[in-house]
Amino acid sequence: LASGMVDDYPKVRQTACMCLEMLTKLEDNRVSMLHNEHIVEAASRTIGFAQDLYDEVDDYGPWQGDVFVRDRLSDNIGSPSASEIAALKKARLSILRAFLVISKCQQISHDFARTQPIMDALIRVSGTMEDEVNAVCIATMMNVTRLPDNAWHVVFRCPNFVNALVKAVESTYDDCSQCALYALQNISCSSPCRQELASIPNLLVAVTRKAFGSTSTDRRTAAMHILKNLSDDPCNLIYMTNTPGCVATLLALTNERKDPMLRYVACDTIAHLAHWLQTSAQTGADLTSTGKNQLPNLENVVWEQWR
Repeated sequence: LASGMVDDYPKVRQTACMCLEMLTKLEDNRVSMLHNEHIVEAASRTIGFAQDLYDEVDDYGPWQGDVFVRDRLSDNIGSPSASEIAALKKARLSILRAFLVISKCQQISHDFARTQPIMDALIRVSGTMEDEVNAVCIATMMNVTRLPDNAWHVVFRCPNFVNALVKAVESTYDDCSQCALYALQNISCSSPCRQELASIPNLLVAVTRKAFGSTSTDRRTAAMHILKNLSDDPCNLIYMTNTPGCVATLLALTNERKDPMLRYVACDTIAHLAHWLQTSAQTGADLTSTGKNQLPNLENVVWEQWR
């Protein structure tokens, strides 16, 4: 089966990948497939092609951009025909669906997240495929985050995993955006990951936009829960207040009339940020105590104001 998934002929490859997809429907097969190095390597290679390799020819000649593509396809069949490209894409979709089924199994989620060829392939192709196919990829990544033990690993041991999710959050395809938000929501529940998440470029901006501008209640709520989870870490106060529109969005949503839950989460987030500000102010007051350390102090202090 593994040999068929990397066969020279796209139709053979498509058939082998469809067989793998069918086999994953039986729960007993999922563990053995995940622990079979040959299956994992072949499946990862099958989905690991960048989208432009299907559609373009680079300066080095047909399909020269990838060593595996050159060795296994170019030397044998040259530039693929339209039907061969379709077969290769269907093969990739079958593998992605198989991985999606495996990722839903809680018992092997820990091992799945630490199978580096699979994770590298998913990260590499995310955002490069058709919307419907990309949604399957992002949904698989989302399932990985459902196991709490995987959060630290995907943030610190899987380069660009979170960046791929951030890119998916901004997708115009609703399923991609929603799955990415759910994944970030799960990761943001892990205390060791919160500061790292907040520091990732464009994450807070993308999440804030969804919290304020999304037409879906589910996506807005997920985005708000991400902001609330990140606000639990005092170090993120600076990141969140420096993000354009973040605090303004939170304040606007505290007056949300249609969705009480959204309003509550926004108020809770503002309360967290206010708590960290109050704590910092109280700490400074305690260090320079003059007997007037009740904060906030409602007295107005002027400088040589004329009366």
